Amino acid sequence: MKIHITENIDKVLQDHQIVPILYGKIDLGIIPDNAAQSIVAIDALDSIPANLLAEFFQKISQKMRFGCNIIVGGLELSSLCKDVISGKVSTNDYNNLIYSKRGVYSVSDILSILSQLNLKIESVIMKGHNYEIKATRPITTN
Repeated sequence: MKIHITENIDKVLQDHQIVPILYGKIDLGIIPDNAAQSIVAIDALDSIPANLLAEFFQKISQKMRFGCNIIVGGLELSSLCKDVISGKVSTNDYNNLIYSKRGVYSVSDILSILSQLNLKIESVIMKGHNYEIKATRPITTN
């Protein structure tokens, strides 16, 4: 099963089960544990408030089967703040960027959470002030 977690339900990925983000929360009740072979949540993190971020990742990790890839992304806090302070991003542009966000996180914060869930970081891609992190639930051999 392929899952697409997004607030923008008008842009669902083909062949993916959509899990909408509503008011900063997700409902994964219809997804069985260990059923997801891939999860795409590229625009999801900005829709999750800070007080629900750990719960968000915990719920997702329960749905990931061994070998499952997850791609998460959002607006990168550290680079954005540096550019605001240096004047590369104006106050007006900053406000336009974060206007509809429920949370903005640094890549290091997200990497830390993914590592705590024992996910292997495959790649980190920066695209301007946005990031995409790909991680995998390792296949264990016992």
